[in-house]
Amino acid sequence: MISMPQIQSIRRMRRNGESIASIARKQHVSEPTVRKYLRMDDLSEKPPVRKRRGSVIDPYLPLIEQWLAGDRGNWRKQRHTATRIWERLRDEHGVEVSLSTVTRAVARLRRESAVEPRDAFMDLVWHPGEAQADFGEVDVIYRGAVQRMRHFVLDFPYSNIGLAQLMPGENAECTCQALLDLFEWLGGMPERIVFDNAAGVGRRSSGGIRWTRLFQAFQAHYGFDCSLCSPYAGHEKGAVEAKVGMIRRKLFVPKPNVWNLENFNSRLPGRCLELGRKPHHAKDEEEVCLFAEDRGALLSLPAKRFDAVAWRRMRTDKYGVVTLDGRHRYSTDTSHARCDVLVGLRALEIEILDVEGTRLAAHPRAYGQASTSSEDPSMQLAMLCNRPNAWRNSLVRQMLPDPLREWLDLQDETARRGALQTLKRVDRESGWANAVEAMLTVLESTGGADKAGVTILAIGLGMRAVERGLNVRFHQTAELVLQLGKAKRDGNLDAMLRDVGRADLIILDEFGYVPFDIDGARLLYQIIAGSYERRSIVFTTNIESGKWGTIFADDKLAAAIIDRIMHHGRLLEFTGQSRRVSEALMFGRTPTELASGSKEKTKEQAGALLD
Repeated sequence: MISMPQIQSIRRMRRNGESIASIARKQHVSEPTVRKYLRMDDLSEKPPVRKRRGSVIDPYLPLIEQWLAGDRGNWRKQRHTATRIWERLRDEHGVEVSLSTVTRAVARLRRESAVEPRDAFMDLVWHPGEAQADFGEVDVIYRGAVQRMRHFVLDFPYSNIGLAQLMPGENAECTCQALLDLFEWLGGMPERIVFDNAAGVGRRSSGGIRWTRLFQAFQAHYGFDCSLCSPYAGHEKGAVEAKVGMIRRKLFVPKPNVWNLENFNSRLPGRCLELGRKPHHAKDEEEVCLFAEDRGALLSLPAKRFDAVAWRRMRTDKYGVVTLDGRHRYSTDTSHARCDVLVGLRALEIEILDVEGTRLAAHPRAYGQASTSSEDPSMQLAMLCNRPNAWRNSLVRQMLPDPLREWLDLQDETARRGALQTLKRVDRESGWANAVEAMLTVLESTGGADKAGVTILAIGLGMRAVERGLNVRFHQTAELVLQLGKAKRDGNLDAMLRDVGRADLIILDEFGYVPFDIDGARLLYQIIAGSYERRSIVFTTNIESGKWGTIFADDKLAAAIIDRIMHHGRLLEFTGQSRRVSEALMFGRTPTELASGSKEKTKEQAGALLD
């Protein structure tokens, strides 16, 4: 076919009186072509219908139809394929035809003889406040190791905004916890949620829907409506299916480093919302603007918060351990061996109570097919403090890092009991991992000096603050004063004060161990005064506040500092002798000899040794 401009030229030249032969020569076409387009009375475009031509396979189409009809009564995995039909035509009837020709013919016959029409989809209308929910899989670097986890997505199709939570599994506890956290972040809940046919929510079967017990309680508590998709029908919630993939590509590539799952999840919905700062694919507004209508249609949350926990009554073994799913072991302590206990299953935690409801232990919940054991060495600490002879074969010793284990091995029974009691106290306040790390830090910096107890506690408090997302600074007080003095001489004092001031918590260790000159005291006062009612400061000291005037070389300055510390302060007082004094007394040295052991030590420093 020639082009439309050429057809138009042919017709114009003929109207101007040119002959057919002349037009053919000038347009470089044949005379029959000129006559064809001069006779054509309709130049409108026609649909490009494919005209079927005869094929060598046509005489055998009735036979192929017979074979396909016979397949309808057979098992779907034992029917004729196009390749098998081609082989039978070749071997049984001697037909020389290509496989591709047979494949096209079989596909056409199957379309024409289909009992049911092919799947078709409807574009559904979603209203503000309605949601879809589903899980997807992602790899994350969780506490230093790559782990396959699940990201739960709650999608609002009206605005096309999807919010996510990272979970270790897809069970009912994870589903309810993810919804609970998102409801609280939203300040409300959707009126209706469409779920996948998921085990954590319920299963659709021939007898109806079997909801999980925990999810039924969760739904009844919050009062939203929900429905399940048909099995293997992801298109019924296509919006969330697409959102699961989009969030995986946008927020989990590259693999994120996750240490504290709760902190990561607290920030994740906001990051998901930022992805909606783009025009809606079918509406003339940004998705985040449409999401305001979704939020306006949310239902109010009930006054009481739901506890997403499922309780089981179990029995401990002879070691005081309960086993879940046949492979995950969780310890209480040996005093509760062979006892009935109540085990609470949450998304991230296993809680164990005695039958009276007293809490015995709590452990991070383990997932996966591999066997795990969360036997907590802190459970043995109380018994070990009373039975120090069991140290060599205890779980506590096995779980400690080598430097700390070797140091404790060298201590006598009294010193080891004191160190274990300190470890037990910090473990109770901040957890086992923080207590061990704090004691190890102090050991490396002090070689086990007598101030380890209060320093460990201060570091433990700092680590707990870091876990909660706060910025923490730890300083040896004398070293900080020297750094401030150097910054002042170099003209960088303001920058250093701003840097220290960015912390939410400042820990000043060994406060008053070394007296300051008046310039150093004034520099330190700037830190303390600048933090007043703005941030918290933890001091560790063995100098009574009434003697701080000798530290700061100025009674008025000491009074101003004490005033700011004591206004909102809390005092934790530790009594008893220091470890170094105890060791010295074991070798026959008296407190007087200790105080006079060095001419350079002041009376205040000698008193500090006896605190």
